Amino acid sequence: MMTNTVKLSDQQVAECHEDGYLIIRNVLSTNEIAEFRQYVQQQIEANAYPLH
Repeated sequence: MMTNTVKLSDQQVAECHEDGYLIIRNVLSTNEIAEFRQYVQQQIEANAYPLH
């Protein structure tokens, strides 16, 4: 997995403090997203509880 460094602007930092989250578009490659989705799916399956 690649390591990216993103420099946040003062406005982005302020928005994060105000909103409690920050959206950074295009920070992950499609391969990184696919790896993350696969990992999350595996975690869901491994820790899943039956739904009634």
